[in-house]
Amino acid sequence: MENYLIIAPITLVLVCAVYLLIWLADWWKVFVLSFLTNGDRIVIPNKNWGERAAAFVYSHRHTRFRGSISHTAADDFNFFMVIPGHHHHPENLEANDKLCLQILKGTKTILRRFDPKEFAAIVRLVAERDFDGGDTARVRIVRIRDLVSPVVYKVLHRMIFDEEAGDADVAMYRTAHRSITNMLKFRSHMDYAGRYEVYKYLLRTVAAHEDEMREIFGADRHPISNDAIAKAIFAVFFQTAVVQLTEAIAHVVIEIFLNPAVEARLRSDVRDDDYLGNVVSETLRLFPLFTAGRRFTADDIVVPGDLINGADKVVAKGTEIVFDYSAYMRGDDTRRRFDPRRFDGAVPHYTPFGFDTNRPCPAEKVSRTVVNVVASVLVSKFKFYPSTIHMSRLPNGGLSMMAPKGEKDWGGAVFRTMWLGFQIIDRIDRAQLVFFSLYYTPLLVRESKRFQVMKNYLEGKRVCIPEMNNI
Repeated sequence: MENYLIIAPITLVLVCAVYLLIWLADWWKVFVLSFLTNGDRIVIPNKNWGERAAAFVYSHRHTRFRGSISHTAADDFNFFMVIPGHHHHPENLEANDKLCLQILKGTKTILRRFDPKEFAAIVRLVAERDFDGGDTARVRIVRIRDLVSPVVYKVLHRMIFDEEAGDADVAMYRTAHRSITNMLKFRSHMDYAGRYEVYKYLLRTVAAHEDEMREIFGADRHPISNDAIAKAIFAVFFQTAVVQLTEAIAHVVIEIFLNPAVEARLRSDVRDDDYLGNVVSETLRLFPLFTAGRRFTADDIVVPGDLINGADKVVAKGTEIVFDYSAYMRGDDTRRRFDPRRFDGAVPHYTPFGFDTNRPCPAEKVSRTVVNVVASVLVSKFKFYPSTIHMSRLPNGGLSMMAPKGEKDWGGAVFRTMWLGFQIIDRIDRAQLVFFSLYYTPLLVRESKRFQVMKNYLEGKRVCIPEMNNI
Protein backbone atom coordinates (compact mmCIF):
# COMPACT_ATOMS: atom_id res chain seq x y z
CA MET A 1 0.00 0.00 0.00
CA GLU A 2 2.81 2.39 0.83
CA ASN A 3 4.38 1.72 -2.56
CA TYR A 4 1.19 2.80 -4.32
CA LEU A 5 1.01 5.97 -2.25
CA ILE A 6 4.44 6.84 -3.64
CA ILE A 7 3.84 5.66 -7.22
CA ALA A 8 0.50 7.46 -7.70
CA PRO A 9 1.76 11.05 -7.24
CA ILE A 10 4.89 10.31 -9.28
CA THR A 11 2.74 9.01 -12.14
CA LEU A 12 0.46 12.06 -11.91
CA VAL A 13 3.44 14.42 -12.08
CA LEU A 14 4.83 12.54 -15.10
CA VAL A 15 1.51 12.73 -16.93
CA CYS A 16 1.15 16.48 -16.22
CA ALA A 17 4.74 17.09 -17.32
CA VAL A 18 4.18 15.21 -20.59
CA TYR A 19 1.03 17.20 -21.40
CA LEU A 20 2.87 20.44 -20.66
CA LEU A 21 5.76 19.45 -22.93
CA ILE A 22 3.39 18.39 -25.72
CA TRP A 23 1.61 21.75 -25.48
CA LEU A 24 4.98 23.51 -25.62
CA ALA A 25 6.01 21.54 -28.71
CA ASP A 26 2.71 22.33 -30.47
CA TRP A 27 3.04 26.02 -29.64
CA TRP A 28 6.60 26.03 -30.92
CA LYS A 29 5.66 24.37 -34.23
CA VAL A 30 2.78 26.80 -34.79
CA PHE A 31 5.07 29.71 -33.92
CA VAL A 32 7.85 28.62 -36.31
CA LEU A 33 5.54 27.66 -39.18
CA SER A 34 3.62 30.94 -38.87
CA PHE A 35 6.62 32.71 -40.37
CA LEU A 36 6.07 30.80 -43.62
CA THR A 37 2.76 32.46 -44.43
CA ASN A 38 2.20 35.94 -45.82
CA GLY A 39 -1.15 37.66 -46.26
CA ASP A 40 -4.63 36.83 -44.98
CA ARG A 41 -5.26 33.51 -43.25
CA ILE A 42 -8.51 31.95 -41.99
CA VAL A 43 -8.77 28.85 -39.82
CA ILE A 44 -12.21 27.21 -40.17
CA PRO A 45 -14.50 26.27 -38.55
CA ASN A 46 -14.25 28.86 -35.78
CA LYS A 47 -16.59 30.62 -33.36
CA ASN A 48 -17.90 32.89 -36.14
CA TRP A 49 -17.82 30.43 -39.03
CA GLY A 50 -19.58 27.17 -38.19
CA GLU A 51 -19.46 23.83 -39.98
CA ARG A 52 -21.77 24.89 -42.82
CA ALA A 53 -19.74 27.98 -43.69
CA ALA A 54 -16.48 26.04 -43.37
CA ALA A 55 -17.73 23.34 -45.72
CA PHE A 56 -18.96 25.93 -48.23
CA VAL A 57 -15.59 27.70 -48.42
CA TYR A 58 -13.28 24.68 -48.35
CA SER A 59 -15.28 22.71 -50.92
CA HIS A 60 -15.68 25.72 -53.24
CA ARG A 61 -14.26 25.36 -56.76
CA HIS A 62 -12.13 28.50 -56.25
CA THR A 63 -10.35 26.96 -53.26
CA ARG A 64 -7.17 25.44 -54.67
CA PHE A 65 -3.83 24.21 -53.39
CA ARG A 66 -1.37 25.56 -55.94
CA GLY A 67 0.87 28.24 -54.49
CA SER A 68 1.05 29.83 -57.92
CA ILE A 69 -2.14 31.54 -56.77
CA SER A 70 -0.27 33.15 -53.90
CA HIS A 71 3.23 31.72 -53.52
CA THR A 72 4.66 31.74 -50.00
CA ALA A 73 7.45 29.98 -48.17
CA ALA A 74 4.78 27.61 -46.85
CA ASP A 75 4.36 26.24 -50.37
CA ASP A 76 8.08 25.54 -50.57
CA PHE A 77 7.77 23.74 -47.24
CA ASN A 78 4.82 21.59 -48.40
CA PHE A 79 6.61 20.64 -51.62
CA PHE A 80 9.81 19.96 -49.69
CA MET A 81 8.06 17.44 -47.44
CA VAL A 82 7.18 15.11 -50.37
CA ILE A 83 10.34 15.22 -52.48
CA PRO A 84 11.20 13.65 -54.91
CA GLY A 85 7.49 13.40 -55.85
CA HIS A 86 6.72 17.03 -54.98
CA HIS A 87 5.53 18.09 -58.44
CA HIS A 88 3.84 14.76 -59.25
CA HIS A 89 1.30 14.61 -56.43
CA PRO A 90 -2.21 15.50 -57.74
CA GLU A 91 -2.86 17.70 -54.70
CA ASN A 92 0.05 19.90 -55.79
CA LEU A 93 -1.17 20.29 -59.37
CA GLU A 94 -3.96 22.24 -61.03
CA ALA A 95 -7.06 20.15 -61.82
CA ASN A 96 -6.88 21.01 -65.55
CA ASP A 97 -3.15 20.30 -65.81
CA LYS A 98 -2.51 17.46 -68.29
CA LEU A 99 0.03 15.83 -66.00
CA CYS A 100 -2.43 16.02 -63.09
CA LEU A 101 -5.17 14.39 -65.18
CA GLN A 102 -2.80 11.63 -66.26
CA ILE A 103 -1.65 10.92 -62.71
CA LEU A 104 -5.24 10.94 -61.43
CA LYS A 105 -6.29 8.57 -64.21
CA GLY A 106 -3.38 6.26 -63.46
CA THR A 107 -4.08 6.37 -59.72
CA LYS A 108 -7.76 5.53 -60.18
CA THR A 109 -6.93 2.73 -62.62
CA ILE A 110 -4.54 1.19 -60.08
CA LEU A 111 -7.15 1.52 -57.32
CA ARG A 112 -9.65 -0.39 -59.49
CA ARG A 113 -7.20 -3.11 -60.53
CA PHE A 114 -8.79 -5.78 -58.31
CA ASP A 115 -12.37 -6.70 -57.56
CA PRO A 116 -13.24 -5.57 -53.98
CA LYS A 117 -13.64 -9.14 -52.69
CA GLU A 118 -10.44 -10.26 -54.40
CA PHE A 119 -8.56 -7.28 -52.97
CA ALA A 120 -9.85 -7.96 -49.45
CA ALA A 121 -8.68 -11.56 -49.80
CA ILE A 122 -5.21 -10.37 -50.86
CA VAL A 123 -4.97 -8.02 -47.86
CA ARG A 124 -6.06 -10.79 -45.46
CA LEU A 125 -3.57 -13.26 -46.94
CA VAL A 126 -0.68 -10.80 -46.59
CA ALA A 127 -1.67 -9.82 -43.05
CA GLU A 128 -2.22 -13.41 -41.87
CA ARG A 129 1.16 -14.43 -43.27
CA ASP A 130 3.02 -11.48 -41.73
CA PHE A 131 1.49 -11.85 -38.27
CA ASP A 132 2.05 -15.60 -37.90
CA GLY A 133 5.07 -16.75 -35.84
CA GLY A 134 8.42 -15.02 -35.42
CA ASP A 135 8.49 -11.90 -33.27
CA THR A 136 4.69 -11.85 -33.12
CA ALA A 137 4.67 -15.02 -30.98
CA ARG A 138 5.95 -13.30 -27.84
CA VAL A 139 4.99 -10.45 -25.56
CA ARG A 140 6.74 -7.23 -26.56
CA ILE A 141 6.46 -3.46 -26.89
CA VAL A 142 5.64 -2.28 -30.42
CA ARG A 143 4.77 0.82 -32.35
CA ILE A 144 1.58 -0.29 -34.11
CA ARG A 145 2.28 2.05 -37.03
CA ASP A 146 5.66 0.41 -37.68
CA LEU A 147 4.27 -3.08 -37.00
CA VAL A 148 1.78 -2.84 -39.89
CA SER A 149 3.89 -0.84 -42.38
CA PRO A 150 5.36 -3.95 -44.13
CA VAL A 151 1.83 -5.32 -44.65
CA VAL A 152 0.62 -2.05 -46.16
CA TYR A 153 3.71 -1.79 -48.37
CA LYS A 154 3.28 -5.35 -49.68
CA VAL A 155 -0.42 -4.77 -50.39
CA LEU A 156 0.25 -1.54 -52.30
CA HIS A 157 3.12 -3.12 -54.23
CA ARG A 158 0.84 -5.97 -55.28
CA MET A 159 -1.93 -3.53 -56.22
CA ILE A 160 0.35 -1.35 -58.36
CA PHE A 161 2.63 -3.90 -60.03
CA ASP A 162 0.55 -7.09 -59.59
CA GLU A 163 3.52 -8.96 -58.14
CA GLU A 164 4.95 -9.81 -54.72
CA ALA A 165 7.52 -7.49 -53.18
CA GLY A 166 10.88 -9.05 -52.32
CA ASP A 167 12.12 -9.29 -48.73
CA ALA A 168 15.03 -6.91 -49.42
CA ASP A 169 12.62 -4.37 -50.94
CA VAL A 170 10.32 -4.59 -47.91
CA ALA A 171 13.26 -4.08 -45.54
CA MET A 172 14.44 -1.07 -47.58
CA TYR A 173 11.03 0.53 -47.52
CA ARG A 174 10.43 -0.23 -43.84
CA THR A 175 13.56 1.76 -43.02
CA ALA A 176 12.49 4.57 -45.36
CA HIS A 177 8.98 4.63 -43.91
CA ARG A 178 10.31 5.03 -40.39
CA SER A 179 12.48 7.98 -41.44
CA ILE A 180 9.61 9.54 -43.41
CA THR A 181 7.16 9.36 -40.51
CA ASN A 182 9.77 10.62 -38.03
CA MET A 183 10.46 13.58 -40.30
CA LEU A 184 6.74 14.32 -40.71
CA LYS A 185 6.45 14.32 -36.90
CA PHE A 186 9.42 16.72 -36.68
CA ARG A 187 11.53 14.20 -34.81
CA SER A 188 14.32 13.74 -37.37
CA HIS A 189 15.96 15.38 -40.37
CA MET A 190 15.08 14.67 -44.01
CA ASP A 191 16.64 11.35 -45.08
CA TYR A 192 17.46 12.34 -48.65
CA ALA A 193 19.46 9.19 -49.39
CA GLY A 194 16.70 6.89 -48.12
CA ARG A 195 14.04 8.62 -50.21
CA TYR A 196 16.27 8.55 -53.25
CA GLU A 197 16.84 4.80 -52.79
CA VAL A 198 13.07 4.16 -52.79
CA TYR A 199 12.64 6.37 -55.85
CA LYS A 200 15.41 4.54 -57.77
CA TYR A 201 13.83 1.19 -56.84
CA LEU A 202 10.44 2.39 -58.13
CA LEU A 203 12.09 3.69 -61.31
CA ARG A 204 13.61 0.25 -61.95
CA THR A 205 10.31 -1.49 -61.23
CA VAL A 206 8.35 0.87 -63.50
CA ALA A 207 10.89 0.19 -66.27
CA ALA A 208 10.40 -3.56 -65.76
CA HIS A 209 6.62 -3.06 -66.25
CA GLU A 210 6.95 -0.22 -68.74
CA ASP A 211 4.24 -1.22 -71.23
CA GLU A 212 1.64 -1.79 -68.52
CA MET A 213 2.54 1.40 -66.61
CA ARG A 214 2.43 3.55 -69.72
CA GLU A 215 -0.99 2.15 -70.57
CA ILE A 216 -2.26 2.78 -67.03
CA PHE A 217 -1.04 6.39 -67.08
CA GLY A 218 -2.30 7.11 -70.60
CA ALA A 219 1.07 7.61 -72.31
CA ASP A 220 -0.57 6.85 -75.67
CA ARG A 221 -2.49 10.15 -75.49
CA HIS A 222 -0.02 12.37 -73.66
CA PRO A 223 3.67 11.52 -73.26
CA ILE A 224 4.75 10.72 -69.71
CA SER A 225 8.19 9.47 -68.71
CA ASN A 226 9.07 6.55 -66.47
CA ASP A 227 10.64 9.12 -64.16
CA ALA A 228 7.33 10.98 -63.79
CA ILE A 229 5.43 7.73 -63.18
CA ALA A 230 7.93 6.60 -60.51
CA LYS A 231 7.77 9.96 -58.73
CA ALA A 232 3.97 9.95 -58.83
CA ILE A 233 3.84 6.43 -57.37
CA PHE A 234 6.29 7.47 -54.66
CA ALA A 235 4.30 10.58 -53.69
CA VAL A 236 0.78 9.13 -53.93
CA PHE A 237 1.29 5.57 -52.72
CA PHE A 238 4.60 5.09 -50.96
CA GLN A 239 4.52 8.30 -48.97
CA THR A 240 0.96 9.59 -48.58
CA ALA A 241 -0.92 6.27 -48.69
CA VAL A 242 1.46 4.27 -46.50
CA VAL A 243 1.71 7.00 -43.86
CA GLN A 244 -2.05 7.56 -43.73
CA LEU A 245 -3.02 3.86 -43.76
CA THR A 246 -0.54 2.80 -41.08
CA GLU A 247 -1.65 5.62 -38.80
CA ALA A 248 -5.33 4.85 -39.44
CA ILE A 249 -4.81 1.18 -38.50
CA ALA A 250 -2.93 2.23 -35.35
CA HIS A 251 -5.75 4.59 -34.32
CA VAL A 252 -8.38 1.89 -34.87
CA VAL A 253 -6.47 -0.74 -32.87
CA ILE A 254 -5.83 1.70 -30.02
CA GLU A 255 -9.51 2.68 -29.79
CA ILE A 256 -10.65 -0.96 -29.86
CA PHE A 257 -8.45 -1.88 -26.92
CA LEU A 258 -9.15 1.33 -24.97
CA ASN A 259 -12.87 0.49 -25.12
CA PRO A 260 -13.50 -2.93 -23.50
CA ALA A 261 -17.09 -3.18 -24.77
CA VAL A 262 -15.94 -2.67 -28.37
CA GLU A 263 -13.12 -5.18 -27.94
CA ALA A 264 -15.48 -7.77 -26.45
CA ARG A 265 -18.00 -7.45 -29.27
CA LEU A 266 -15.34 -7.74 -31.97
CA ARG A 267 -13.72 -10.72 -30.28
CA SER A 268 -17.09 -12.48 -30.19
CA ASP A 269 -17.40 -12.02 -33.96
CA VAL A 270 -14.27 -10.50 -35.48
CA ARG A 271 -15.78 -10.76 -38.96
CA ASP A 272 -18.83 -8.64 -38.15
CA ASP A 273 -18.01 -6.33 -41.05
CA ASP A 274 -20.83 -3.87 -40.35
CA TYR A 275 -19.80 -3.25 -36.75
CA LEU A 276 -16.09 -3.17 -37.58
CA GLY A 277 -16.90 -0.67 -40.34
CA ASN A 278 -18.67 1.49 -37.77
CA VAL A 279 -15.63 1.28 -35.46
CA VAL A 280 -13.34 2.39 -38.30
CA SER A 281 -15.69 5.22 -39.29
CA GLU A 282 -15.94 6.46 -35.70
CA THR A 283 -12.17 6.32 -35.32
CA LEU A 284 -11.63 8.32 -38.51
CA ARG A 285 -14.17 10.85 -37.27
CA LEU A 286 -12.35 11.42 -33.98
CA PHE A 287 -8.82 10.95 -35.38
CA PRO A 288 -8.97 12.10 -39.02
CA LEU A 289 -6.22 11.16 -41.46
CA PHE A 290 -5.84 14.83 -42.36
CA THR A 291 -5.71 16.90 -39.19
CA ALA A 292 -5.86 20.11 -41.23
CA GLY A 293 -6.08 20.93 -44.92
CA ARG A 294 -4.46 24.01 -46.39
CA ARG A 295 -5.52 25.75 -49.60
CA PHE A 296 -5.70 29.17 -51.22
CA THR A 297 -8.56 31.01 -52.87
CA ALA A 298 -8.01 31.41 -56.60
CA ASP A 299 -10.72 34.10 -56.77
CA ASP A 300 -13.04 35.99 -54.46
CA ILE A 301 -15.59 33.74 -52.70
CA VAL A 302 -18.88 35.20 -51.47
CA VAL A 303 -20.13 33.37 -48.37
CA PRO A 304 -23.94 33.70 -48.01
CA GLY A 305 -25.00 35.49 -44.84
CA ASP A 306 -27.36 32.70 -43.77
CA LEU A 307 -24.30 30.46 -43.29
CA ILE A 308 -22.61 32.86 -40.88
CA ASN A 309 -25.63 34.48 -39.19
CA GLY A 310 -25.00 37.89 -40.68
CA ALA A 311 -24.37 39.75 -43.91
CA ASP A 312 -22.63 38.15 -46.89
CA LYS A 313 -18.89 37.87 -46.42
CA VAL A 314 -16.24 38.03 -49.16
CA VAL A 315 -13.13 35.88 -48.82
CA ALA A 316 -10.59 37.71 -50.94
CA LYS A 317 -8.50 36.08 -53.65
CA GLY A 318 -5.19 34.77 -52.31
CA THR A 319 -6.49 34.12 -48.79
CA GLU A 320 -5.03 31.05 -47.12
CA ILE A 321 -7.75 28.65 -45.91
CA VAL A 322 -6.83 26.22 -43.13
CA PHE A 323 -9.57 23.63 -42.69
CA ASP A 324 -9.56 21.92 -39.28
CA TYR A 325 -10.95 18.43 -39.95
CA SER A 326 -10.94 17.53 -36.25
CA ALA A 327 -13.00 20.56 -35.22
CA TYR A 328 -15.35 20.07 -38.19
CA MET A 329 -16.14 16.41 -37.48
CA ARG A 330 -15.94 16.39 -33.67
CA GLY A 331 -18.11 19.45 -33.12
CA ASP A 332 -19.79 19.84 -29.73
CA ASP A 333 -19.26 17.68 -26.65
CA THR A 334 -21.93 15.14 -27.63
CA ARG A 335 -19.94 14.32 -30.79
CA ARG A 336 -16.60 13.88 -28.99
CA ARG A 337 -17.40 10.51 -27.35
CA PHE A 338 -16.25 7.28 -29.01
CA ASP A 339 -19.49 5.57 -30.01
CA PRO A 340 -19.53 3.32 -33.12
CA ARG A 341 -23.31 2.96 -32.81
CA ARG A 342 -23.79 6.51 -34.07
CA PHE A 343 -23.01 5.16 -37.56
CA ASP A 344 -26.12 2.99 -37.51
CA GLY A 345 -27.71 6.17 -38.84
CA ALA A 346 -26.65 9.30 -40.71
CA VAL A 347 -23.76 11.25 -39.18
CA PRO A 348 -23.51 14.99 -39.94
CA HIS A 349 -20.27 16.70 -40.95
CA TYR A 350 -18.45 13.45 -41.72
CA THR A 351 -15.78 13.97 -44.37
CA PRO A 352 -12.60 12.01 -43.50
CA PHE A 353 -11.69 11.73 -47.18
CA GLY A 354 -12.52 15.30 -48.21
CA PHE A 355 -15.45 16.85 -50.04
CA ASP A 356 -16.90 15.30 -53.20
CA THR A 357 -17.17 18.73 -54.84
CA ASN A 358 -13.47 19.59 -54.62
CA ARG A 359 -10.86 16.89 -55.19
CA PRO A 360 -11.64 14.24 -52.57
CA CYS A 361 -9.26 11.39 -51.88
CA PRO A 362 -10.02 8.76 -54.58
CA ALA A 363 -8.85 5.86 -52.38
CA GLU A 364 -11.66 5.73 -49.81
CA LYS A 365 -12.89 2.22 -50.67
CA VAL A 366 -9.39 0.75 -50.91
CA SER A 367 -8.33 2.48 -47.68
CA ARG A 368 -11.32 1.18 -45.75
CA THR A 369 -10.68 -2.34 -47.00
CA VAL A 370 -7.04 -2.26 -45.90
CA VAL A 371 -7.82 -0.76 -42.48
CA ASN A 372 -10.78 -3.07 -41.80
CA VAL A 373 -9.01 -6.28 -42.79
CA VAL A 374 -5.66 -5.58 -41.08
CA ALA A 375 -7.41 -4.42 -37.89
CA SER A 376 -9.59 -7.55 -37.84
CA VAL A 377 -6.52 -9.79 -38.23
CA LEU A 378 -4.73 -8.00 -35.38
CA VAL A 379 -7.77 -8.27 -33.08
CA SER A 380 -8.14 -11.99 -33.85
CA LYS A 381 -4.49 -12.74 -33.06
CA PHE A 382 -3.34 -10.34 -30.36
CA LYS A 383 -4.20 -8.44 -27.22
CA PHE A 384 -2.91 -4.86 -27.13
CA TYR A 385 -2.31 -2.68 -24.07
CA PRO A 386 -1.92 0.78 -25.65
CA SER A 387 -0.81 3.99 -24.01
CA THR A 388 -3.60 5.74 -22.12
CA ILE A 389 -2.78 8.99 -23.97
CA HIS A 390 -4.32 8.81 -27.45
CA MET A 391 -3.81 11.84 -29.69
CA SER A 392 -4.65 12.59 -33.34
CA ARG A 393 -1.01 13.22 -34.25
CA LEU A 394 0.00 9.76 -32.96
CA PRO A 395 3.38 11.22 -31.92
CA ASN A 396 4.84 7.91 -30.73
CA GLY A 397 3.49 5.74 -33.54
CA GLY A 398 0.95 3.98 -31.35
CA LEU A 399 3.30 2.62 -28.70
CA SER A 400 1.71 -0.43 -27.09
CA MET A 401 2.34 -3.68 -25.26
CA MET A 402 1.31 -6.62 -27.47
CA ALA A 403 0.62 -10.20 -26.38
CA PRO A 404 -0.45 -13.16 -28.53
CA LYS A 405 -4.09 -14.12 -28.18
CA GLY A 406 -4.44 -17.17 -25.96
CA GLU A 407 -1.92 -16.03 -23.37
CA LYS A 408 -3.42 -16.32 -19.92
CA ASP A 409 -4.78 -13.07 -18.54
CA TRP A 410 -2.13 -11.00 -16.90
CA GLY A 411 -2.60 -9.87 -13.34
CA GLY A 412 -1.02 -9.33 -9.98
CA ALA A 413 2.23 -7.60 -9.16
CA VAL A 414 4.06 -8.75 -12.32
CA PHE A 415 1.52 -7.15 -14.62
CA ARG A 416 1.31 -3.94 -12.60
CA THR A 417 5.09 -3.62 -12.63
CA MET A 418 5.30 -4.21 -16.41
CA TRP A 419 2.42 -1.82 -17.05
CA LEU A 420 3.98 0.92 -14.93
CA GLY A 421 7.32 0.42 -16.68
CA PHE A 422 5.61 0.67 -20.07
CA GLN A 423 3.81 3.88 -19.10
CA ILE A 424 7.11 5.42 -17.97
CA ILE A 425 8.73 4.40 -21.29
CA ASP A 426 5.80 5.96 -23.13
CA ARG A 427 6.11 9.27 -21.25
CA ILE A 428 9.87 9.37 -21.77
CA ASP A 429 9.34 8.71 -25.48
CA ARG A 430 6.86 11.57 -25.71
CA ALA A 431 9.15 13.91 -23.79
CA GLN A 432 12.00 12.95 -26.10
CA LEU A 433 9.76 13.72 -29.08
CA VAL A 434 9.13 17.20 -27.69
CA PHE A 435 12.84 18.01 -27.50
CA PHE A 436 13.40 16.60 -31.00
CA SER A 437 10.51 18.76 -32.26
CA LEU A 438 11.98 21.90 -30.72
CA TYR A 439 15.20 21.25 -32.63
CA TYR A 440 14.03 19.81 -35.95
CA THR A 441 11.08 22.12 -36.69
CA PRO A 442 13.24 25.21 -37.40
CA LEU A 443 15.86 22.97 -39.05
CA LEU A 444 13.36 21.57 -41.58
CA VAL A 445 11.94 25.05 -42.19
CA ARG A 446 15.45 26.32 -42.88
CA GLU A 447 16.08 23.41 -45.29
CA SER A 448 12.87 24.12 -47.20
CA LYS A 449 13.82 27.79 -47.53
CA ARG A 450 17.28 26.82 -48.74
CA PHE A 451 16.04 24.58 -51.54
CA GLN A 452 12.85 26.57 -52.42
CA VAL A 453 11.38 23.49 -54.06
CA MET A 454 8.14 25.00 -55.35
CA LYS A 455 9.74 28.27 -56.48
CA ASN A 456 12.26 26.30 -58.54
CA TYR A 457 9.48 24.12 -59.96
CA LEU A 458 7.42 27.14 -61.06
CA GLU A 459 10.52 28.65 -62.69
CA GLY A 460 11.35 25.38 -64.45
CA LYS A 461 14.58 24.84 -62.55
CA ARG A 462 16.02 21.66 -61.02
CA VAL A 463 16.31 21.32 -57.26
CA CYS A 464 19.97 20.93 -56.39
CA ILE A 465 20.09 18.27 -53.66
CA PRO A 466 23.35 16.32 -54.04
CA GLU A 467 22.12 13.34 -51.99
CA MET A 468 19.25 12.94 -54.49
CA ASN A 469 21.32 13.49 -57.62
CA ASN A 470 19.95 17.04 -58.04
CA ILE A 471 16.40 15.96 -58.88
